Amino acid sequence: MGALIAGRANFTGAAGHAFALHPARGSKKKREAGFQFLAESYSRGLKPGLPRKTVEDYLKSKGTAFETMWDNRTLTDLVKIGEEDHPWYCSENSVFIRFQFAQAEWGEAALPSGVLTRVDRYDQMRGCL
Repeated sequence: MGALIAGRANFTGAAGHAFALHPARGSKKKREAGFQFLAESYSRGLKPGLPRKTVEDYLKSKGTAFETMWDNRTLTDLVKIGEEDHPWYCSENSVFIRFQFAQAEWGEAALPSGVLTRVDRYDQMRGCL
């Protein structure tokens, strides 16, 4: 976890670093402002049109952990930035920055091809009954 926070701090500055250490503290309004700040920071630095390899190399160079998903001809890298409240029937509500890439074929998912088409916040409930 330390490498993830350190990598994020290098990218977003001290405010992002302090937020990443304590995402559950403060009011919902403050958490939302912190999530928005991080999303905008990534959006300013990584613009649509960049190759997937460039985005992933950048994240790796900062020590930022990410996971990759494939869905309906779209490849997505997710960087977890925090947690939100979750309903009783789910174990977590993770908040991510989502990097979506245009991919033509399933077989290309293993290749570093693809072009960044979108950077935004993405919430995902996990461990739901």
